[in-house]
Amino acid sequence: MPHSALERLQQDHRQIETLLNVLEHQIAAVDRGDRPDYALMYQVMHYLTYYPDRYHHVFEDLLFERLVSRRTDLKPVIDTLAGQHETMTNQGVQLRSLLESVLNDLPVARPDLVRQGDAYLTAYRQHLECEETDVFPALIDSLMQSDWMTLLTRFEWRADPLFAAQADREYDLLVETLQAMGADPTLLQEQYESTCPACSGDGRRLMPRGGVTD
Repeated sequence: MPHSALERLQQDHRQIETLLNVLEHQIAAVDRGDRPDYALMYQVMHYLTYYPDRYHHVFEDLLFERLVSRRTDLKPVIDTLAGQHETMTNQGVQLRSLLESVLNDLPVARPDLVRQGDAYLTAYRQHLECEETDVFPALIDSLMQSDWMTLLTRFEWRADPLFAAQADREYDLLVETLQAMGADPTLLQEQYESTCPACSGDGRRLMPRGGVTD
């Protein structure tokens, strides 16, 4: 159970990195003055600010809190990571709001969109690297079976609305993009089910396309 739960988090990280790559490609198009796929960008940010922010990061915070009780020497890095979760949530909501404005044909300055997008990408990737390098090994070494069982029974996972056998329809464009990249989210269902014993789904409506101003 400990290893399968950690594998779930690591799988989430790989999926998040794939989405960050999609977002990075589109932000680069904005920076060049090209016309990116704003609807695709919005779907990426809609997912990242819904599922990882509300479930993945929250479960990590529970694990990290328990880890500090057994490894007080890790408190500084854990405090930093917990703060980053909050910061990234705020950054993500701000970036999603900018994209929503674009899709509603409201004026958005291109430099603002690029700056916020680049900052979000950098912060997220540094955060994932720190967790993988400094904290995840300590979770295996320091937490007991009872710790994992207690936290898993306390936490209520929800079904991943994107990386599942049947993704929510509001992510259709993103699913098509991932499939074209060779990262078909439907192929990850077996790993997903093995680490999520009881899940149910949720979702929200997305927006049409739009544009930005220089």
